[in-house]
Parts: sequence; structure tokens; C-alpha cells
Amino acid sequence: MRLQEWSEAQLLQWMEDPAAGSGTETRYVYFYTPLCGTCKVGERMLEVVLELDSRLPLGKCNVNACRTLPFEWQIESVPCLLRLNGGRAGERTYRMGSVDELYRFMKQEESSS
Repeated sequence: MRLQEWSEAQLLQWMEDPAAGSGTETRYVYFYTPLCGTCKVGERMLEVVLELDSRLPLGKCNVNACRTLPFEWQIESVPCLLRLNGGRAGERTYRMGSVDELYRFMKQEESSS
């Protein structure tokens, strides 16, 4: 399963959505650059995570095509998997160690609720 590409405009529109602003919806955004080899490996691992749970709201965003959000959300490097809680930047991970590690990062939000 391929990751859906989200533009900065789509992310901004989602953040302005009143339903998203209620704090009830969590999304994951994978920031990458097209020429980064580690980013490609991380993307493949996240595709496997989506195969495990296709309901996860996960998309990718090319950091080179974003003008403001990476700075506002203080993305330090790529690859970066960012948890958005109701449109607010939350926990992030830069480590793309294994599929299991990424899956646990994404599922820990559900288990703590």
C-alpha cells in the first residue's frame, strides 16, 4: 500500500477543519526528501505498517515543497515521522529502525487513550 502524498496546503486545510481542531483526530505525517536514501527505506517500512493496519491516518509530505510547516513544527531533519493531534504537532521520531518500532510508535497513542 502506497503512502498518500499530502501537500502543505492539504495539511493546512485539515488543521483548519473544526473536527480536526477538536483534538480527537490523530494523523501521522512522514516528512521526506525524494533524493534521500534513508527516506526511501523509511517509506517502505511505513508501507508495511499500513499493510498491518490500513486504518492508520498516515501520509507523506515532501519537505522541499513545504514553505512554512517544517519550520513551525521544528522538523530538524529527514526522515521524520510526526504525530499530529487535532492539528497540533506532537511527538516525532527521526529513527527508522524497524517496522515494529514504527508500528509501536504509531500504536502507543491508541494504547494510552
